[in-house]
Amino acid sequence: MEDSLYVLVSGRDRDGIDLVGRTLTGREGLDVKVRLLSSGIPDPLFGLKPLPDILVLTLGESWEQELEVIYARPTNEATQIVVVGREENPQMMRMAMQAGVRDFFSHPIPEDEFLSCLERIGKTTQVKIAGQPIGQQTADGSMTAVINANGGSGASLIASNLAQIMASHLARKVALLDMDLQFGSLSSHLNLDPQESIIDALSKVNEMDALMLGGYMSRHPDGLHLLASKFEHMPQPWTVSTPDLLRLLKLARESYEQIVVDLPRVIDPFTNTILEEADNVLIVLEQRITHIHSAKRMLRIITQELAVPIERIHLVMNRFDKKIPLLVEDVSEALETDSIFLIPNDYERVLEAVNMGIPLSQVSKNAPITNALTEIAERFAGRKEIEKKGFFKKAFSLLPT
Repeated sequence: MEDSLYVLVSGRDRDGIDLVGRTLTGREGLDVKVRLLSSGIPDPLFGLKPLPDILVLTLGESWEQELEVIYARPTNEATQIVVVGREENPQMMRMAMQAGVRDFFSHPIPEDEFLSCLERIGKTTQVKIAGQPIGQQTADGSMTAVINANGGSGASLIASNLAQIMASHLARKVALLDMDLQFGSLSSHLNLDPQESIIDALSKVNEMDALMLGGYMSRHPDGLHLLASKFEHMPQPWTVSTPDLLRLLKLARESYEQIVVDLPRVIDPFTNTILEEADNVLIVLEQRITHIHSAKRMLRIITQELAVPIERIHLVMNRFDKKIPLLVEDVSEALETDSIFLIPNDYERVLEAVNMGIPLSQVSKNAPITNALTEIAERFAGRKEIEKKGFFKKAFSLLPT
């Protein structure tokens, strides 16, 4: 089938194969084949030419042997693997990730999330970095910390939308961490109801591996994973030990390609640790003298007291309005930096997005504010979206647009 994504659903679990097959069969843009394995053919890809773009492996009772076969396959194959298990077994999930699978689902499969996963993988099959397929890169996540220069500048809105764009439009595996432990709002921005919190994860971090971290994440339909604060918690940030925080960040880097961190506007040992560890720091401000003064002070603290290189720090001027007489050149001169991103003022769209708990790209994909956020996401995620002609215009028609 021309311009289609070749998906093979295989395994020894007949019922599981039937369930997945019914979910995928008949959808435009997908060429779905089913292969029930017998004891004589342990490898779901044995003898297949061409190999599928995606293998959906449904695990049965002998899941350990099935995953061992996947683990033994050559690491340079283009086929991306998604695993579906009968239950959320931590050992099963850990072994699956060690075998190099892209994602893990258990029955009943969340249909929208499952289709979103296949869509993201479909995009990556068309993209290469330095000649290597995306799916074959090992996760060594880049971390971007977002912090307000002044209260209410919009850091949470920017952090949540950057992470969503990286996940949905740039096909990256993204974790969004809400590090405002007391007043975090990212779950509201994304209309998620987290069952676990960042405090829960920190309390277990020394018993955790990179795969187990995923169990504490809330999953957005666009593929983004959120580690959230919870309204019923009121922890004191200074009670979080630095080794525990560093361990959590290390696990996130091992699991995700991009980590976006929303920080509270405070300088203390907790935020200092994240600022020092971040590959990029975005300081969010507005076209106001008070914001420039605050940003200047924050820049001094971060660069001089925390010794973060100035090259890692970037300014984001939110709610930018050309009619305001304070020019970008004035801000650049006052703060001694040329790295300034502009987010145009769009009060009505932002209000709609926040009130509905949906990303700006779903409110208006081509609005100037969405385009500005996409440019920032592309800058730090490292590549632009490349679509397979004719495929993503018609595929996954049931997903939100």
